[in-house]
Amino acid sequence: MTGPRLELPVLANFGDQHATLRLAESGDAHEIVAFARRLPDHDLLHLRRDIRQAEVVAGWLREVAEGRMTSVLAISGGQVVGYVTLDRTQPEWMAHVAEMHIAVETGRRESGLGSLLVRFALALAGELGVEKTIAQMTPDQTSAIALCRHVGFREEARLRAHVQDLDGVRHDLIVMARTVSDVQEELARVSWRDALAAAFHFGPTV
Repeated sequence: MTGPRLELPVLANFGDQHATLRLAESGDAHEIVAFARRLPDHDLLHLRRDIRQAEVVAGWLREVAEGRMTSVLAISGGQVVGYVTLDRTQPEWMAHVAEMHIAVETGRRESGLGSLLVRFALALAGELGVEKTIAQMTPDQTSAIALCRHVGFREEARLRAHVQDLDGVRHDLIVMARTVSDVQEELARVSWRDALAAAFHFGPTV
């Protein structure tokens, strides 16, 4: 399978803010850890890994290098301010499915950056041969749920008391999903840049 053909990096402007979007690389570990340590603890609950730990992030980036995961970072002021990952480390019978992980810095959550990252992830998913994307979150992560609904995800399952936070409190887990075929149909009609730019203004590739 070939890598994504999307034209990255790119400078994306949303509202009065901007960030460079680019694929994650092996040298990004330090900035990813610093970003994760700025997030509220509960934001990390839906992630499979504790990305505040350098060795965990190093393992993540090895899987990126091996092509098992694809991660797009949002960089502003030399810092990671958000990311989205397509995790394709699924069993063979789920090879057509990718799990999407997204995190955005607290101060940028009303800027449109999260929606932009999800749209990038869906475009990438189609290029990578993914047919369905899923996202998991707890019911109190209302902004994340609203974001996923806005870009076409629908709730497919709710697992009762399925995850436990650092204080030992258990939470339900919501599983949301979206097929990728309709995204690819849209991108077949217009360029990926035009399709995404319908919602966001893009600057020149950097």
